[in-house]
Amino acid sequence: MRYWWTLLLFVALIIPLLLVPETAKEHCATVYALGYDGTKGVQIPITACVGPGTGKVFVSAEGALSESFQEAIHQAFTVLSSRYSVANKNIYITISGPAALFEGESAGAALYAAMFAALAGLTPRNLAASGVIRADGTVGQILYARQKAKAFNGTIILPVGSCVPSAKCVQTVEEIEKIVQSQSV
Repeated sequence: MRYWWTLLLFVALIIPLLLVPETAKEHCATVYALGYDGTKGVQIPITACVGPGTGKVFVSAEGALSESFQEAIHQAFTVLSSRYSVANKNIYITISGPAALFEGESAGAALYAAMFAALAGLTPRNLAASGVIRADGTVGQILYARQKAKAFNGTIILPVGSCVPSAKCVQTVEEIEKIVQSQSV
């Protein structure tokens, strides 16, 4: 009789786990975008989650997104989808942080890094990035690189043309991907 209860408890705990919808089986990754508030650098947490879908990107932000920030999202997703199959996946991006308005295309490198990490099932440790993602997969220069780099204590990715000594300097998204892989647990 004692074994019956053990079996029943096992079935009661395991069956619900098998019935969890596929959308709940997302993988998420967080990378910090580095911004500038007019006086100092700031960290902007960007979390990307990947789940089943139809090749779309969805964005949730605590503040408003400027047209240039929206363009950074579009460009990072376009480059990612040109390199990897996302036709049967959706990417969900959550942007939080200190701003009422998120501005600038320089968030593209962090957006790309977070989306790539989520898609690859990686979990980056203490990683931040700033750089403009271009349509050809290169990473363009930014403003206020020194101030942005001072805002983060960890691994920082910056474009070659705007790099500071403590950062990892990149020219392409392939280099971003290698850094994400090396900094993941």
